[in-house]
Amino acid sequence: MKGRAPVKVLLLANNSPGLHIAEYLRAEGEEIVGLGIMPPDRQRYTEEIIEAAGVPADRIVLGETLRDAATLERIRAWAPDIIVLAFYGLILKPELLSIPPRGVINMHPALLPWNRGMNANVWPIIEGTPGGVTIHYLDPDIDTGDIIAQREVPVLPTDTGGSHYEATIVAIEDLFYEVWPAIRAGTATRTPQVRDAGTFHWLRDVYPLDEIDLDAPTTARALLNRLRARTYDDRTYAYFEDGGQRVYVAVDLSLESARRRPSVGKPSPVGRRLAELREARGLTVRDLAERSGVSWQTIADIEDGAFGTPPRETLSAIEDGLGVERRTLSR
Repeated sequence: MKGRAPVKVLLLANNSPGLHIAEYLRAEGEEIVGLGIMPPDRQRYTEEIIEAAGVPADRIVLGETLRDAATLERIRAWAPDIIVLAFYGLILKPELLSIPPRGVINMHPALLPWNRGMNANVWPIIEGTPGGVTIHYLDPDIDTGDIIAQREVPVLPTDTGGSHYEATIVAIEDLFYEVWPAIRAGTATRTPQVRDAGTFHWLRDVYPLDEIDLDAPTTARALLNRLRARTYDDRTYAYFEDGGQRVYVAVDLSLESARRRPSVGKPSPVGRRLAELREARGLTVRDLAERSGVSWQTIADIEDGAFGTPPRETLSAIEDGLGVERRTLSR
């Protein structure tokens, strides 16, 4: 931006938030001096992120090399002012954390200190802990650094692991845009976390939730919450075994008021634009669902106005399925 020197950012990015943060930083006039991408088996939106970041190939580093002395020397030579992690799920070496003079910023999809670690969209449903998002500084431990800003994202009674994840993505991107000017100016607040408060989960902790023992004593609430937490738009993880085969189980939840569908026939501008673009391409709702990975019911609800405000990640997936530019539906 005019009137100030750009902040030199090493961006470690993955998934749609990584793409949107790359776009935002460039639009704000910051200089992305280097880009870290995830290992190949965990990459999402990587090609789009590389294009949005606008860095040459020799300024891209793979996540699995971030602990190598040679990679650390390359990063030191780029002289980043700050490192920003946007849905970058690797633990960083202390030597890397010490490089930027203005610290390392992380976007964590949980209301810290609750749900440090992995699968932060699952545990509020399972354990009844608060849902939310946090922008914080990184320290050598996992998700324990000083908090810059937070926003609560309540878990709704109709939420699944998938819908709560989408809600946290929208919230954490908005929160980053809100606090970046203060981070850039060096005026962001720092609130230390209480180290022995909250909860923590490793990736492996989620796996025992998936297999349902049909004969195990439980409550309806506990079983429903397990099914909710492991249901996503395009897949489900909960299953039981029958005759040597896994039978996968998903849930579809809606409020009574939504089932009456009072807004059907009064689609929003997004819904009208979606229907027009889909029909112009000769696609059925189910065709678009297959292309985008978004359920046909969600697409139909957006078109007829029964969905409310769709999360940005859902719209991005639909736009990809339509073959149009990002944010076409929300213009």
